[in-house]
Amino acid sequence: MKPEFLGGSPDRWCIIEDPEQARLILRSSSSKVFEALLARERTLSDLKAELGMSLENLHYHIGKLLDHDLIEVKRTIPGPGRPLKVYSTLYQAYDIPFDLTPYEGAYEMILHQQEQVARRIARNYAAIMDEVGFRSRRIYFDEETGQVSSHGAPDPRAPQAELPESLGHDFTLDLKLSQQQATELRQELQDLMEKYRRMTLEGRPYLLSCVMCADVSGT
Repeated sequence: MKPEFLGGSPDRWCIIEDPEQARLILRSSSSKVFEALLARERTLSDLKAELGMSLENLHYHIGKLLDHDLIEVKRTIPGPGRPLKVYSTLYQAYDIPFDLTPYEGAYEMILHQQEQVARRIARNYAAIMDEVGFRSRRIYFDEETGQVSSHGAPDPRAPQAELPESLGHDFTLDLKLSQQQATELRQELQDLMEKYRRMTLEGRPYLLSCVMCADVSGT
């Protein structure tokens, strides 16, 4: 079976060795423009509508990315005036060694990514708890699970308040699984998330974060 590669086939990869290219991709104000053009074709008008940037700013960022060989003009569209230029990246995927990134290694990179999601979750949970009157943290022995548990709780002196189940819930579970069981569970979770991602849904926006990994650290 032919192996699959994240980000496309290896012949569409580019290994970044230039520190300035790495900076433009990861740590500059041009990053959003680069990501919008990654393996996709866009005109300046497309980018303006998608990113909400002014044409002046877009011209600047496009110029920087062109000067450093990160994007190119793929084609032009004839029009009544000047032909419209269509931009895209040269490659489908870019590999950037950790020593050219803000991270010392995989741990720092993953921690940074997870912190961003965790902050979003914390902000939303805090807003919901404030809304329903949760003003304290309750720690107790859960007879059903036989474990010590804790969570936000209303002021015991105030009328009973409950956190609506429909607004938020989190689950953390330590498991022992065989390789086959782990593969099957990962696929089930992935299929479920993909099912809802593809559905046309209306209503309140929700954030769904799902993490499953082998606990090789022993902590």
